[in-house]
Amino acid sequence: IPVRPNIIGGMALFIIGNLILLLGRAGSVIMLELFSMVVIIPAVVLMLLGARFLRALILPLSYLVLMVPFLDAVDEIHRPFQDMSAAMGVRLLSLLNIPVFHNGLYLELPGIVLEVAVACSGLNFLLSIVAVSVPLAVFTLNRVWQRAAIIALAVSIGVVSNWLRITLIGVWTYMGGKGVHGPLHIFQGFFVSVIGFIFLFICAWALGRFNVAGASREAAGSPAHAPFDARKLNNGLI
Repeated sequence: IPVRPNIIGGMALFIIGNLILLLGRAGSVIMLELFSMVVIIPAVVLMLLGARFLRALILPLSYLVLMVPFLDAVDEIHRPFQDMSAAMGVRLLSLLNIPVFHNGLYLELPGIVLEVAVACSGLNFLLSIVAVSVPLAVFTLNRVWQRAAIIALAVSIGVVSNWLRITLIGVWTYMGGKGVHGPLHIFQGFFVSVIGFIFLFICAWALGRFNVAGASREAAGSPAHAPFDARKLNNGLI
């Protein structure tokens, strides 16, 4: 790609990014300070290398948005996921014949009441697995539908795994387990998330193998090259 600096456009974008940085620093809003980097870095690329470089780097530069802690800024984002996780946790526990009463964000079991708090909404893990799925899809898969399928699968894993985690906690407490909070609680979340990541990588590998198998079939179905005939060559030249 030829280097063609865009000084005017890059400087304008650079000034906008620094204004966002100053506003965030003046208002003590860390999220704005971090978001300014998402604007300043593309501005530097545009200013020093040009628009074609910026277009070529649009994916990794856009990926930087995932470093901004939007989820920590607005607690209301978590509430729909809390409600959904609580409802699905109750359904899964009922399927296991465990008596449970659904009361908003609370799961009332014999002898204990579990709350699906903000930290238990599952959004943090959802964001993490989506952040992993994007480079996984780009670097391991070639077709657009395969990449979209992996990212959609990551979203599904992030949501469903939280339901399973809440169900496991309910089963643990119903069976007489103690220590809902503390190291065991962290280990349960870690255990479920590791299974989710393993399943995601297995699915990406399977889709990649499907790609290889399709390419092999296409190569096998292509017509063979015609054998070399020296007489035709001589007839054409003499």
